[in-house]
Amino acid sequence: MPVDLSNSCLLIIDYQNFFAEKKSKGYIADSRNIKPFLKQLTKFFLVNDLAVFATRHFNKEIPSDPFFRFYGRVILKGSFFFKLSKPISQIKGIKAIDKSTYSPFYHSVFENELKRKKIKNIYIAGLILEKCVLATAFDAFQRGFNVFVIRECVASRNKKNEKVIFELIEKSCAKVVSLEEVYDF
Repeated sequence: MPVDLSNSCLLIIDYQNFFAEKKSKGYIADSRNIKPFLKQLTKFFLVNDLAVFATRHFNKEIPSDPFFRFYGRVILKGSFFFKLSKPISQIKGIKAIDKSTYSPFYHSVFENELKRKKIKNIYIAGLILEKCVLATAFDAFQRGFNVFVIRECVASRNKKNEKVIFELIEKSCAKVVSLEEVYDF
């Protein structure tokens, strides 16, 4: 699968205050390392008239919510932690997609939006590699999209696991690409 930006979009997964702000219990330290790459990549897609989406994860504090049951806490819709984090929150032209599962494809209008825009290639960046990024890559693949995960633009809770997760992604559902490959399209 060669890098191809025609009929493509950038999908930034959960770059929210909950994961990207130090004062949060869900803070991912590596989120600060991908911040400049995300900003540069987002502007690159927008300048080339390509769609950019950013997901915002949320759940409800009710016993029937699986995230609340499992984690004991959730990101509440509308809260400070629900909001996209800087610099993504400051860039105009990004369409926010709200989700309450690991993937934006589950119970969502997101897939219809992609089809309406004739998107065939999804470039994934964001948080968390071993959860929402991985689930989204699998779901996009299963729905017939060409999927690319941008190595420098994803972060995980545990750097030691990244190699294994990237290998799983490459063997199962997507091509892992570098920023250089994207910019050299």
